Amino acid sequence: MERKKALLRNQLRYSLAVLSPSKRRAKSKRIIKCLTGLPVFRKAANIALYASLPEEVDTRSLIDKALSLNKNVFLPRVNKKKGELELFQ
Repeated sequence: MERKKALLRNQLRYSLAVLSPSKRRAKSKRIIKCLTGLPVFRKAANIALYASLPEEVDTRSLIDKALSLNKNVFLPRVNKKKGELELFQ
């Protein structure tokens, strides 16, 4: 199972890496529009997201949108001393 997951991750990374910047922006906008239209997003007071890498869905505008709606936004960060992933506002 782990091998299949790793293969799938690699395939997805490649698919994202070959997208042109304009296609990536368009797809990111579409994804964000869908997410912000969900009742669960509209009702949520707290939102956990991630800071995207250049080849990923751009989450910056989603973070900005959530903050503009007075939602609490949490991003993950690795605590190197504990070796754990933690969420920070």
